[in-house]
Amino acid sequence: FPLMDGLQYGRFLLGAEGAEANPFVVILALLYALYRSVPFSGFIAFFVLNFLGGNPSINRLIRYNMQQAIFLDIALFFPGLLSGLIGLTAGSAGFQFPAIVTGFIAFFV
Repeated sequence: FPLMDGLQYGRFLLGAEGAEANPFVVILALLYALYRSVPFSGFIAFFVLNFLGGNPSINRLIRYNMQQAIFLDIALFFPGLLSGLIGLTAGSAGFQFPAIVTGFIAFFV
């Protein structure tokens, strides 16, 4: 789901000091841990949304929102791929980029 995939960009904001007192952050953290504990959960969610988005017996607006979630999921894939590649090359070279944190926060907001 795009919400769970987008949380990786907000981890610096959601993990800030005092975030443990916010019940919304705690619930999101539990849902994210459950989502990531299932192998290939994003892949499974993608196909479920794709299958249900084409089901004409479901309300048209709900199908439209499912298709939007698929497009958001695809759109969140590319920044994740780019940040993974940058992290891999920078980590192997011994560099640390504080700009990546800023970029994640800007993308999340």
